[in-house]
Amino acid sequence: MDSDNNSDSEYADDTICFCNKVSASTVKNAIKAGASTLPKIYDACQAGNGPCGGSCREDIKALLRHSSATTTKEVEKIPPALVKGISLFNRHYFWECHEVLEHEWLEENGPNRLFYQGIIQASAAMYHVLNANPKGCIRLAAEARKKLQPYSPKFMQVPLVEFLQRLEEFEITSKEILGGTKSGYDYDRIPKLILGTSMNEI
Repeated sequence: MDSDNNSDSEYADDTICFCNKVSASTVKNAIKAGASTLPKIYDACQAGNGPCGGSCREDIKALLRHSSATTTKEVEKIPPALVKGISLFNRHYFWECHEVLEHEWLEENGPNRLFYQGIIQASAAMYHVLNANPKGCIRLAAEARKKLQPYSPKFMQVPLVEFLQRLEEFEITSKEILGGTKSGYDYDRIPKLILGTSMNEI
């Protein structure tokens, strides 16, 4: 994985679309210029149209709803670090996702702490999948499911039911690989973290 492509220095302070490096200010300017729907915003500035599956779309919808009188800070219901982490996770930059969310986890003392830790461990589990390390996947996928289960079915606009099911699938597959009944992973089944929707709608 090329971590250089995800340097914090590439992002503006108010970045809303981390895949395409589009700031909230750019989106607001597009709205002022007449981009009144999500497709029009995609066409105007590429926000919400990245390979992560659109993890920033809920924030873009909020900007559309409140474009006349609210600031970016007021409409951000999801911590920017989580949006960035989700974007990295969905593009399979699992180590970078781990690093982004680890800072939030270390700073968090409230109810979000175990949620962040669960996502970090899920990211580490998928990192082991990409590196063909079933033992690492088994341990971390199990830990991630344990941390995230209390937040299911949804937390901070992130649906978790299907995500947890996919994690369990990879835990089971890892055990089968170690047992010699399977030869490898189905990488198309790697879970995604989607804001405000479910994996069936991807």
